[in-house]
Amino acid sequence: MKRGMRKRAWAAAALGSAVAVLTACGAPSATTTSAQPPQAVPGAVVETLAVVGDSISLGVNACGSVSACPEVSWATGSSPGVSSIAQRLESATGTRPETVVAAQPGADVGDVAAAAATVAAAAPDLVLVLIGANDACRPSADRVTPAAEFEDAYARMLDGIHAAAPDVRVVAYSVPDLEQLWQLGRDDPRAVALWNSSPSCGSLLGDADSTDAADVARRARVVESVDAYNVAIRLACDARPWCTSDDGAVHATSFARADVSEVDFFHPSTQGQATLAARAWPAVERALPSATG
Repeated sequence: MKRGMRKRAWAAAALGSAVAVLTACGAPSATTTSAQPPQAVPGAVVETLAVVGDSISLGVNACGSVSACPEVSWATGSSPGVSSIAQRLESATGTRPETVVAAQPGADVGDVAAAAATVAAAAPDLVLVLIGANDACRPSADRVTPAAEFEDAYARMLDGIHAAAPDVRVVAYSVPDLEQLWQLGRDDPRAVALWNSSPSCGSLLGDADSTDAADVARRARVVESVDAYNVAIRLACDARPWCTSDDGAVHATSFARADVSEVDFFHPSTQGQATLAARAWPAVERALPSATG
């Protein structure tokens, strides 16, 4: 099978499995490698773009129904209204990259660490990583991924990609500010009713309308976990010269109510995907200055 055909088939299979199962949402840590960053070539283009992540990168629930909507994905989407990273690369270079979607609903950092070699086997030029929401958003607070475990798995994932594809560039994105979702929906009876009836994100959204001290403290612990994940992402990426972090840009994004899906009051809407793409793009420009400048 030719290289391009193999990538398209791999991506289609990944998307097929992702659509089938929808949910709401070791290794040494962050050691410096001796590898030098790949040198950008003037006029170079990204022939193959891969995204590693969860349901956010699949556009789940963004198009008004309980389903994936990959055409509006912030990373690889084709919808003109989103201006995805793939579309921006095409605009900057004149070449539309092939896309490899290694994202699954409900994926956490352990899932993507295990899949890293498979992603890299597709020989992408650029890998975008957005993961961590499902590590914090658990059915119960005691199941939130510990920060040290997240750090180890994230470093293992980065090193797995690099080991299989030494010339690849990686852009590591911070975990979105999940507390914003609760702030945006806590006064909406529809959102509160849906969150309280769903087991998917009890760690943050359970008892959504409660102001009891225990519930306030529980939400605060989720916020602390997300902050710790973001520190781990930045440190792991900064220690690897072939990785560019977003310096917290995605986490710092201020989402409006219209940026959140009306289906579950959790995932980004189409407008939210566009907002995310705009915030994610500057890190790509830093990672590939000669290709995008």
